[in-house]
Amino acid sequence: MVPGFGKRVREIRLSRDMTQEVFAASLGLSKQTVANVENGHRGFSLEILEALHRQGVDLNWLIAGAEKE
Repeated sequence: MVPGFGKRVREIRLSRDMTQEVFAASLGLSKQTVANVENGHRGFSLEILEALHRQGVDLNWLIAGAEKE
């Protein structure tokens, strides 16, 4: 698993003022998937990365915590 991945997913969700249920629906994922990612019980998958990328999330930051230059 990627350290901090779940925390960054949670940061994205909270910055959009969304519940896990609403956020999951916007991504086409289940609430349980989002909860598992945020809690570190599940890492990322291509499905999760694609869904977040479609929402305009910077994947470099999401995976590595790298700030934009």
